[in-house]
Amino acid sequence: MVALALLLAGPAEAGFYSWTDENGQMHFTDDPSNIPAPYRQKNDIKKHTDSPGAPLQPGPTPEVADNLPVHEVDLVQILGGNFMVDVVLNGKVKAHLMVDTGSSMVILSRDIGKKLGFSENSRTPKLPTMTAGGMVWTPMTVLHTLRVGDAESEFVEAGFNDQMMGMDGLLGMSFLGDFRMEMDRHRAKMKLSPLIKEGETLWGGKPGSWWKNRLRTYTSKIEEIETGAGYMEITNHPDARKLRKLVDYYREMKSQLMNRARRAGVPSKFLH
Repeated sequence: MVALALLLAGPAEAGFYSWTDENGQMHFTDDPSNIPAPYRQKNDIKKHTDSPGAPLQPGPTPEVADNLPVHEVDLVQILGGNFMVDVVLNGKVKAHLMVDTGSSMVILSRDIGKKLGFSENSRTPKLPTMTAGGMVWTPMTVLHTLRVGDAESEFVEAGFNDQMMGMDGLLGMSFLGDFRMEMDRHRAKMKLSPLIKEGETLWGGKPGSWWKNRLRTYTSKIEEIETGAGYMEITNHPDARKLRKLVDYYREMKSQLMNRARRAGVPSKFLH
């Protein structure tokens, strides 16, 4: 069971930069001088501005939820009354994860990370995580897709942990939170249905409440972690830079969410 412990932090809306290294991993910073020299001349360096109030471009016609699917997947029971389920990560990597609603996000083993092409370095964002053995810094990534049966979610936060005890990892709430989940322990089945009501208006396959809640989540995390980073800098704490990298990570997540919302034509009332 993994419980995430975020340190407190304050608002920061300045621009920031992203670039992709030779391993295909994306990095973020709010100081361009931190970008390694070999990447400064490349065209793939991007500048982002955190501007949720920016005018939206005309988007596609919204959908209306109809004939909502209910996905039923097979589970395998293991010792302790827990259940394992097969998943597909980024459309190609298969993994066997334990269903864990007590984990705030998907947690993966280092072996699965290697199959995904994840390469940790000094610029990898890390989340302070409370485990049974104390506080550890969990390397973070974003899965483009995670599929369980026919149920799929995009842009799923995931962390990597060395202590998976022979498992591929945990299927946590960064995926399960996108669905209404029902467990049938007798039949070893899990049902996943969308958090959508029949007839509800959808933008990009999601209702307005989903976009609004996801935006608030990222904004809250940025503010909390920024405050913690500021306090650490005042006290010259050696982990202050780790939190700054985490702020950049969540700013990029928020920026990507806003870009997706604009493409989907989400009304501005859901983006404040």
